[in-house]
Amino acid sequence: MLELRLSRGTKIFASILLVILLIPAVSIAFSPLFTDFFAKGYLVLGPMSYFLTGFCIYALLQMNETTIIDDFSVRRQSRFDNRELLLHQIQGYRTDKNYLYLIPFPGQGKKIKLSSWLSNYNEVLTWAESRYPDLDEVEGMEIYEAPSLNMDKAEIDRHIKRAKLEIYLLNGIIVIMGLLPWLLDSTPWWRTSLLMLGPLIALCLMYRHKGFVQLGDLKKSPAPGVFLPIALSAAALMISTINIHVLKYDRLWSPAIGITALLTLPLFYFGKHFEWRKQSKIVIGIMFLVFFFIHGYASVLLLNLLTDKAAPQQYETRVENKRISKGKSTTYYLKLDPWGPRTSAEDVSVPSSVYKHVDINGVVIVHLYKGGLDIPWYHVTLPQHPAQADKMQ
Repeated sequence: MLELRLSRGTKIFASILLVILLIPAVSIAFSPLFTDFFAKGYLVLGPMSYFLTGFCIYALLQMNETTIIDDFSVRRQSRFDNRELLLHQIQGYRTDKNYLYLIPFPGQGKKIKLSSWLSNYNEVLTWAESRYPDLDEVEGMEIYEAPSLNMDKAEIDRHIKRAKLEIYLLNGIIVIMGLLPWLLDSTPWWRTSLLMLGPLIALCLMYRHKGFVQLGDLKKSPAPGVFLPIALSAAALMISTINIHVLKYDRLWSPAIGITALLTLPLFYFGKHFEWRKQSKIVIGIMFLVFFFIHGYASVLLLNLLTDKAAPQQYETRVENKRISKGKSTTYYLKLDPWGPRTSAEDVSVPSSVYKHVDINGVVIVHLYKGGLDIPWYHVTLPQHPAQADKMQ
């Protein structure tokens, strides 16, 4: 019999960390009762503090969770979730960096997730490997057993190699297009056009190499996936819009949703051979839709810019404040006084070149454009610099 639980040292460390998080979360959650310090940001901070408070309390109460493996079953016992899988109900296992998942046959129960932080984890991993198949490996090798291909392994490998070459080439082109603004200090119109075509080209490659590509990159499959080039092109386009600010969004959503729909149709048509009813396919299908929408949103913004030939209106305004937001990327913000159609002060992201050369109470120029698709947009420059929309893409 194997028993898995958190070690005493891990419990102490986790408890201290959770208490450190819990104290400020509870303080913010109940702050309206004794202070108005968080009043302005409570609409956002309030729900976040409720969630964090609930999470910390849940984690503290789950600290004594125990999983027992004997000759008949795997049982997980905790305050909130007790589940059991008989050994013959387990179809196989999956692993990632920190977890082992015991997966039941369909309709035989719920999967059991075991953390690498638990005692005896390595013994349980060895037990699972000796008794059950690795479902990631089985799924990855299904391509060699597909009756529709009717090919031997060597021929399948040749087709996979060709598909990899073309998809990896597409990935490389998209990455280069994404870096082009920093390499050239400007953005040619054809760069944006190529990025807009990225998802459609990826879907065409999926159709061209039908049966030899996957939707996503499976960990243990030799076949390449088409999700990465779609995600890369959407991200590159979205980054290009960071300093493009929309005045009115009402005319933006319809074409963005339309582009999403236009990309979704070939996804399901070209990929109709995939088993979409599988949970893993449903999840990745949702991810495709999310990135299609991001791609559609950014494409509409950039098309609106590229087709805008009218001269902008220019407004001079004062910088009330400035700040830098640092995370996975650095964003520069200026808080501008009211200008033109804006009747209140607001934070606006700007290029680092603008941020570094303007002080608080300094002056900047806001360039307001009509938009080629009648979606008004604007960006901010220094007084001595003319509007150069092509560098803002």
